Amino acid sequence: MKKSLDRIAHYVAYAYIIIPFILFFIGWLSPVYACITTGIVLVSAVALIKDTKEFIGIDLSGKKLKIFLILFILTVVVFFSGIGSYTFQNEDHQVRSAVMNDLVNKKWPLMLNNDHKLSPNQGPVTFIYYFIYWLPAAFAGKIFGIKAGYFCLFLWTLLGMTLTFYFVSRHLKKASVWLLLIFLTFDGLYLHFSFLKMPVFKAISSDYVTWANDMRLADNIIDGLYWIYNQTVTPWLIAAMLLNKPATRNILFLYALCYFHGPFMFIGLFPYVIVILSRQIKAEHLNSVAQVLRSYFTFQNVAGGLTVVLIGFFFLSASPAAEPLRLTHRYWKMYLMFIFAVFGLISLLIYSKYKKEPFFYITIAICLILPFTRLGSIQVNTFSTRVALAAQFMLAILVARYIFEEKKRMRIAVIAYCCICSLAAVGDVARSVIFTVGYWTNREATNKVLYDRSTIWGPRKAMFPQYTSSQNFLLQNDLQTLDTTYFGNGPKSIEAQKMDKFFIKYLQKK
Repeated sequence: MKKSLDRIAHYVAYAYIIIPFILFFIGWLSPVYACITTGIVLVSAVALIKDTKEFIGIDLSGKKLKIFLILFILTVVVFFSGIGSYTFQNEDHQVRSAVMNDLVNKKWPLMLNNDHKLSPNQGPVTFIYYFIYWLPAAFAGKIFGIKAGYFCLFLWTLLGMTLTFYFVSRHLKKASVWLLLIFLTFDGLYLHFSFLKMPVFKAISSDYVTWANDMRLADNIIDGLYWIYNQTVTPWLIAAMLLNKPATRNILFLYALCYFHGPFMFIGLFPYVIVILSRQIKAEHLNSVAQVLRSYFTFQNVAGGLTVVLIGFFFLSASPAAEPLRLTHRYWKMYLMFIFAVFGLISLLIYSKYKKEPFFYITIAICLILPFTRLGSIQVNTFSTRVALAAQFMLAILVARYIFEEKKRMRIAVIAYCCICSLAAVGDVARSVIFTVGYWTNREATNKVLYDRSTIWGPRKAMFPQYTSSQNFLLQNDLQTLDTTYFGNGPKSIEAQKMDKFFIKYLQKK
């Protein structure tokens, strides 16, 4: 009985990761390719489940209060993220809500510009983006209505965060409220260094603080959940499962599933996966090249892994929004200050424990290199912040392990660091709580504040030139659909795609 919970958690996690792929294959691929790819992934999933035999016994006796508190905190954090459209939403929800609405209200595959309004010289185009996170909730919305779809999106996110924390706890052999708080709020001193440039209250109220110019890395888990949940929740779950030493027969398939869910974090996880692979070779006593090849060349690793990666690659490569990655110059004084603030100080504090840990050095290397990268000319730090999600996740795990395993005096300094750095994450939740409560207690005043804080790139002030107290500015659902003139004149993701792209020409459902 004690192992049954662990078995259920694994099976639910596999289903959670794989179901969006099945929906994408059926909704976007031609019938023949949909049948082939769905069959391959389902067979791979069955093989993965059969090969997962090392379940651990978990004794939950006397821990009901702790479990309740953990689930309660996760529910509150997800609820105030704005996912589900029940509480305040930051500006990134403008596009994300439009994606969800279109996936519910329009046919699959999702086509834009069907009415030819976005450009007089182009017809319908395929919407290209890593959107499979929304598909289970959107499918429910098609059947039961848009409100049910948003409720399912909230439940889907809560389930993903719960599964992620379960596997983090399993890896660290520790489940506690304190571990949850460290995991959710661990961050660097980026926000705090902004106080050197602007008043404290102005820095806290600003969504984007750029004291280091355009140098940015990933922030805390709550920040990733509140801003870019569609490309973080499932990759976090996959990363947590990889830390739990899956068999070599399954590792490559599990890692491959990350690509379409979060291509940037897929890149960031690569060096960690190499270390995990090498460790599993030793753990499974694979002493010859033949043994290693037999262990890795399984149906799920080869056929399943290649299928999900290639389909995702062909689909995403059809986008005209892809911009070149390049290196950029940095002023050393600002660069050194940046790395000290974001990860340098905490790395020095925990060095004694991890001076022989490859994950520690991989994390440092990634964080040292990424500030020198730029992607395109619009959101130049997209690559560095998204790829750093993996490093931020791993650093949070290393810090949590340090706190719970070390007895040195330095542990107090690490705890103090975590408390100080939690300000950014607490601020995200607090802002949502304040605006949500304010909206329902003093709607007119809160609406005015929410309207005035609309960012320049957001469509709110363009679509609503004058403030009206009756409008619901708590939610970022002004666009309603991606198929708008405003959106069509902005992001490149709906510009005319070349119809000779492999996915659109040969694989997509006509």
